[in-house]
Amino acid sequence: MAGITRNITLLELFPIVVAFSVRADVLANKQVTLWLDNHAVAQLINNNSAKCPRVLVLLQSLVRCQLEGNMAIRARHVAGVHNEVADTLSRFQWVRFRSLAPRAEQEGTTVPGDLWQLVEAI
Repeated sequence: MAGITRNITLLELFPIVVAFSVRADVLANKQVTLWLDNHAVAQLINNNSAKCPRVLVLLQSLVRCQLEGNMAIRARHVAGVHNEVADTLSRFQWVRFRSLAPRAEQEGTTVPGDLWQLVEAI
């Protein structure tokens, strides 16, 4: 796992893969637009292509979710300053997050072990 924390693309793509894996039942047969503040991640999701083998492992998992759940996923870039909900989460500003997203679940979701194994295999 050396170097993973230095690869921002991996760090930003992993929670997306987790979200689509954990919520596959809710997202099945849906068209989903992701608003991301990382332009590179938005591009690789839209192109279903990555040069980095580590990123490709996660991207393949996301594509598998799309195929199995009949999902159409598109990504759009939005500047971080305009993505307040995500910004509050990345800064651990829980009170502000709750005011911006009052319907968000109160408790987090446990990441399944097989998804952690994707990262460990990288």
